[in-house]
Amino acid sequence: MLKKIIIHLFIITVFHLCVINIYGADIQEKNPSTDNYVPWTITAIKISFNKNIIEAEGDVVLTNGSEHLYAEHAIYDKAAGIVEITGSVRLESGEDIFSGNSGVFYLKNRTGKILKGRLFLSENNYYIQGDVLEKIGDKTYRITNCHITTCVDKTPDWSITGDEVKVTVEGYGTIKHAAFRVKEFPVMYLPYMIFPAKTRRQTGLLQPRLGYSDRNGAEIEIPFFWAISEQTDATFYEHLIAGRGFMQGFEFRNVSENNSKGTFLYDVISDDIKKKDMTDSTELEQLSPFDRENSTRYWLRSRTDQDWGMGLVARLDTDIVSDPDYLKEFKGDRTTSDLRPDLADESGRPVDDIHSPTRRSAIRLSRDLENSTFQVETSFHQLQQEPRSGVTTPESLAGFDFLLLPETDSDFPLALSFHTDYDRVWKHSGQNGNISTFTPELTCPVWLGSHWEFDPTVSFTRTTQWLDNNPDHKSIDAYEINGVFSTALEKCFDINGKQIKRIKHKISPSLSYKYLSNKDSRKNPLNLFNEIEEEGEINQVIFSINNFIDARREDKDGNISYSQIGTLALIQPYDVAAGRSHSPEPFAPLIFDMSITTMPGLDLDAELQYDHYSKDIISADTGLEVKVKRSGMKKDECRVDYLYEKDQARSLNFSIDINLVHGFSAGTALKKDLMAEKTIKKSLWIEYMSQCWSIGIITEELDSSESFMVTFNLLGLGG
Repeated sequence: MLKKIIIHLFIITVFHLCVINIYGADIQEKNPSTDNYVPWTITAIKISFNKNIIEAEGDVVLTNGSEHLYAEHAIYDKAAGIVEITGSVRLESGEDIFSGNSGVFYLKNRTGKILKGRLFLSENNYYIQGDVLEKIGDKTYRITNCHITTCVDKTPDWSITGDEVKVTVEGYGTIKHAAFRVKEFPVMYLPYMIFPAKTRRQTGLLQPRLGYSDRNGAEIEIPFFWAISEQTDATFYEHLIAGRGFMQGFEFRNVSENNSKGTFLYDVISDDIKKKDMTDSTELEQLSPFDRENSTRYWLRSRTDQDWGMGLVARLDTDIVSDPDYLKEFKGDRTTSDLRPDLADESGRPVDDIHSPTRRSAIRLSRDLENSTFQVETSFHQLQQEPRSGVTTPESLAGFDFLLLPETDSDFPLALSFHTDYDRVWKHSGQNGNISTFTPELTCPVWLGSHWEFDPTVSFTRTTQWLDNNPDHKSIDAYEINGVFSTALEKCFDINGKQIKRIKHKISPSLSYKYLSNKDSRKNPLNLFNEIEEEGEINQVIFSINNFIDARREDKDGNISYSQIGTLALIQPYDVAAGRSHSPEPFAPLIFDMSITTMPGLDLDAELQYDHYSKDIISADTGLEVKVKRSGMKKDECRVDYLYEKDQARSLNFSIDINLVHGFSAGTALKKDLMAEKTIKKSLWIEYMSQCWSIGIITEELDSSESFMVTFNLLGLGG
């Protein structure tokens, strides 16, 4: 907070004013730091000259770009290098506003003072007042009787006051008799305080976090931030858990100029609960059915992107946990999880859910050229189950992938592409081995007339597997023929609605054919690792109709924009081989895929599969999101997701956040397994938000473990 005050208060007010040059009145002072003239102009109702004295009266305006200084009276003494301004003094710099009764600025030594000064900083909504605001040295400043708040009321709900603040930019500052006040009453007092006044990131303590859960008891976490350099920083999380012990957290981040970045997170605890109670059925249901005897428990995760130039990019993902119960016991706790960065959001790559049976770590090195891409990757899936000795599921431990993109000639549309990959297959138990594939492909898109397009593709794939201790190998060859016959029709319609003036409907019917024939070169199934299953022969025709609706919007100011407001696809596969053999069910399920965004804040997505023979929906994945804008930059939000797979899964995710009256808002979230009739996660919150502070209460139940949290936030200061 004090850093923001110092930077904005004096750089905006004193620094700019102390180096001004006033053109139009033939006044110039050099900027000592640059030895250049800073172009300011002065206008007033009346300007008079008397030797070295220039006096301006009535609606005085000093202008420099986007900065404007207003006053009723200004006197400039060129010999002394002094500017005096009085009467409704106001400086506007962007959205920040400084005002005062009067001011004196010494241009030659770049010092000055303002009496009865007031400053509004829009970035953090700060309102700052002081009897005297002085610049007393090159980078040293002093404020007498300072009063700071983000509340707009005459008697603010909270404020910070100090008799005297003295600070050196890029150094340290002191406050005498600092007090935090609620209304006009002091609730916390410090007779003397030292603080850093850096304009860059500061090393120091961050805001603590308190919490309570029925599993872990009371908790407190105090983070310490270390600004190592311009490109790197670290945060240490000192986390005391009453029921479990002391947890040490560590976060390291680095960013470079070539878009390379990385984030590493590590938490470790010596758990006071040394052994899991395997006789507690509730614990086994909430956590996992596996035994745990380790007291040292940890979670290491990271996301790193390194761009080495010339198209060479490296990606590192790590996710290693000490035991299957760690994430369910600690990750669901808001005290721990809310302060950590979201790796999925920062990297754009997913992080496994806390209920996932595996944790994936991987390294990928890729190089993209104009017509090809090459990737080398190694990965490891940590199993969240015991015992591992009996696990025979294979996984790709290392491998490479090469793709040559098709190139066409304008005179001859035939194009060749090529794809090959190799994977080193590893098992926790059983024999290890290798898998490779080789796929050349030919395409030849042609236009039949001006409206019809035919896009045929022919490819061959050989898949080979072999074990380490057996030089013999098994191969399977696949021949695939694809053809797509399509066209597109479109028409525009005048709507002349309130916002949407015109829509365009585009319909694209297509008929595609796919034929796939597998041939085992050794007349044996390809099942060394159960990694690749033989698809068998595919002889399929697919008819689809794709609809696209685009809108032309026009606001009240005549600004025009275009957006897609809806899509609809109907896809019907037909098994030719099944039809020839007089199968009673040659038609595959009908696929219905739709998305609607007819207005801002409304998104609907739905994908259904309908079985013609059972006359039933066999799967559905739908999502609806509604956002309603309210006054004061607020909005109501509601999200519903429903997943259904016949005889396999039914789940519901629901969340809603509503702004109520008089600053209150409330919300709830629910994640439920409808088939098992089990609530996975449930939370409820209510918040009151004043103009300059807020308080919130949150309760959460995750896998039957309950937690409770109270948050308090001061606008501009944090929570």
